[in-house]
Amino acid sequence: MALCVPIHLRQRTSHVYQDHQSIPSAILYSLVETETAKANMINTFEYFNLLLTEIPQHMDDKDLRFIDDLLPWSPRVQKECPSRHKKS
Repeated sequence: MALCVPIHLRQRTSHVYQDHQSIPSAILYSLVETETAKANMINTFEYFNLLLTEIPQHMDDKDLRFIDDLLPWSPRVQKECPSRHKKS
């Protein structure tokens, strides 16, 4: 079952996005709904929820190492977002 989230697609000219809000949306969508999350056997809904909860807490951070803990293969994500279909 695919995760249904509203993604606002914008017109682009010469492969340059018209505004900078499209890029973060595309990055989140590519992490959550592509084969990256599925290949790591995580619950995409829980993963998206984790990303939307954690990322805003780091908006002023200069150090972006927190992102390492939010990648689909990280131990934290594997623990907090296990797939219902994952074999133990």
